[in-house]
Amino acid sequence: MPRLGAVVQACMVFRGASDEPRKTSPSGLMLASSERKARFENEATLTPKSHARLYYRIKRQLCYTKTMSGMSNIGKIILVAVVVALVIVGLIIYGNSGSAPATTLLNQTSTSPLVTAQSPTQTQPGQTTTPPPAQTSAPSQTTPTSKSPTPPTITVVTPVAGDVWIIGQKNPISWSKAGNITGDIYLIDAATKKFVGTINPQIGPMQTSYTWNTLSYSLSRTDPSQVDIVPGTYIIQIAFDGNNLPIISSPAFTIEN
Repeated sequence: MPRLGAVVQACMVFRGASDEPRKTSPSGLMLASSERKARFENEATLTPKSHARLYYRIKRQLCYTKTMSGMSNIGKIILVAVVVALVIVGLIIYGNSGSAPATTLLNQTSTSPLVTAQSPTQTQPGQTTTPPPAQTSAPSQTTPTSKSPTPPTITVVTPVAGDVWIIGQKNPISWSKAGNITGDIYLIDAATKKFVGTINPQIGPMQTSYTWNTLSYSLSRTDPSQVDIVPGTYIIQIAFDGNNLPIISSPAFTIEN
């Protein structure tokens, strides 16, 4: 049983170190040593069955100690991992929340005008300060806007309201002033306001009148085919080719046989 005795001796030392409180005084150390010696002598006189029971108890206690030590190491690793994770999360949150204010502050600093404080002028005794000349604002120069020339007011002179023209007779069509541009004269049905035909496809820029035979008209300004006039109530209109001149119209008049 030499091996069992060595185990028992180690167990006694372990039990003495774990069970007894720590003693720091010299008398306490001597007392603990004598107690361990007496306990070892008592255990050495045990039977083999008691030795076996003591051996398994020591082994179980050693296993428990190793297990608790391993669990404490795992707890330390978990604690370190949790602390590292918290630090990383804190850095991410701080980075997201701190970047926007920093950018805003940078933009405000770059766009804000610089304000310089003017120190008051120190004057010596007997000296008078001359105020700076007042700044007068120069009169604003306005550029006149060019306006397009107002078109001349042109009206139809003849025919007048209630005129009766006889088919085949020459009747004057006149207007108040020249349009300084070409145009044409055409006939409108007074009842339906529809285009009937062209009386004169081309008038001159300085022209102010035209004599119509009141006999026929052409189909359009570009189609010279002639059509005989029929009795009815009509309106004469003159259209100019430019100069912002509007179409001018005569009052309604009658054409009879």
